[in-house]
Amino acid sequence: MSPTEPDSHALNRDSWDRVASFWQKNIYTSRWRTASTEPRKILLEEERTYFGDLRGKDVCVLGSGNAVRDFALVGLGANVTSVDISQRQLDYAAEKADRLGLRLHFLRADVLDLSPLADQTFDVVYTSFHVATWVRDLKGY
Repeated sequence: MSPTEPDSHALNRDSWDRVASFWQKNIYTSRWRTASTEPRKILLEEERTYFGDLRGKDVCVLGSGNAVRDFALVGLGANVTSVDISQRQLDYAAEKADRLGLRLHFLRADVLDLSPLADQTFDVVYTSFHVATWVRDLKGY
């Protein structure tokens, strides 16, 4: 990246931080309310089959965004670490998790720099299909 080329991830982060409240109020549906009690409505059957039994397993969700899938994973018994580039998205997700009485760990990090997780291990690392569209270096990802 040249000194005059904008940092696409910084632009993504700033953009998501700016639109987070609009997203939560106008686009984001009420699925978060039932995601942990009805995870089968959130996660595809193929995903659930691939995961197997998640009870007690440590799961890291990269690019968690609004955290609906994170809540579904908690509903399946996982210990979830939710990672996203937007602090505002994480703040909204943490507020909703608190309202539902769900325990998750929220961490702001870029999926291309997971150094804040360097000392942690996970049984499953999950990312949904849309995250790759926001990543500037797919090989690094």
